[in-house]
Amino acid sequence: MRPRRRRSRASASATEVDPADVYAIQSARDDGEEVVNAKAWLEARASDAPVAGVYATYDADEAMTFVGYRRDVVAAVRAHVERNGADATGVRVAAFANKTMATRANLRAESDRWIGEWVEANGGDEACIPKGNLAVNAADWTLAPETWPNEGAATVAGAGAAGSPTVDPRTGDVVSPYAEGGNAVGSAEEEEEPLDPNRELKELTVANVDEALNEVRPYLQADGGDVEVVGIEDGIVAVRMQGACGSCSSSTATLKGGIEKTLVKVFGDAVTQVVNLDDAGGGGAMSLSRDAVSEHLEKLSGAIHNYGGSALVTDVEDGVCVLEFKGPLALGQSIASSLKGKFPLLKEVKIKQIE
Repeated sequence: MRPRRRRSRASASATEVDPADVYAIQSARDDGEEVVNAKAWLEARASDAPVAGVYATYDADEAMTFVGYRRDVVAAVRAHVERNGADATGVRVAAFANKTMATRANLRAESDRWIGEWVEANGGDEACIPKGNLAVNAADWTLAPETWPNEGAATVAGAGAAGSPTVDPRTGDVVSPYAEGGNAVGSAEEEEEPLDPNRELKELTVANVDEALNEVRPYLQADGGDVEVVGIEDGIVAVRMQGACGSCSSSTATLKGGIEKTLVKVFGDAVTQVVNLDDAGGGGAMSLSRDAVSEHLEKLSGAIHNYGGSALVTDVEDGVCVLEFKGPLALGQSIASSLKGKFPLLKEVKIKQIE
């Protein structure tokens, strides 16, 4: 399943950073669903602690140029911006702060999936592989080898890059390398078998989803977390990450890497998306109350004021939020993007510009 992506212009300018872009990035999670200006992303994450993750770079035309994974994804993106210039003006990042999920096997599997999706969307043959992942260009793109926990030695040359995967020219699918061991969700001694299109699928109900998630719960619980099924609406499964998973900055990556994959296996295309309601106070995606949206907006008020704006929620009904806004239009659009990121079931944010 291709992830929901809110695509932004990767590089309106190669040298300037739009403060509105920085603000929008700071108020959102790195869930791998958006391509943003690489320099703005680096500025937004400058003070963050190192975190493992998967990343993709894009050129000014938003063509994917490289996919990699590193234990310090900020340092990796910075290295590519400095080294690869015009081929790394945009970036897409999925952070894996949950240490149980952040294994080399999981990160490489996710990076291969990104390449596979890009290849499939752009012709389905090996000529579509991002140029930075081709062996002939390895010297220009490969970063220094890393040492991963429980491996005891630096990984092979090119580690941290997705490498040159084997691509099925008929489908564009990349073979997922789950050969490494460990306790990662989805890791296996052998290559995963493709899903049988004729397999018997279960009815998409809360009870059945809760039962299906027993497959991933041991891995979440091993890291001090768990997952609760909250509800289902139009194929969107709403869950709430609990314990350590609830406070994890990469809980969306956990959804994509383990939970959503498991549910698709059991329920097929009936599952269109999995969203995390991530706070037990009722301010999650399915409440969509005026109070819940206003409470979230209040947390952003300081940053909004610093950029010369103000915002007030006047109504939330039927998935539509009406926002009275004063300030630069770009800031208003960034606020709308932030609200949609926090409340995935929010269909539209209407901005009423006031003087």
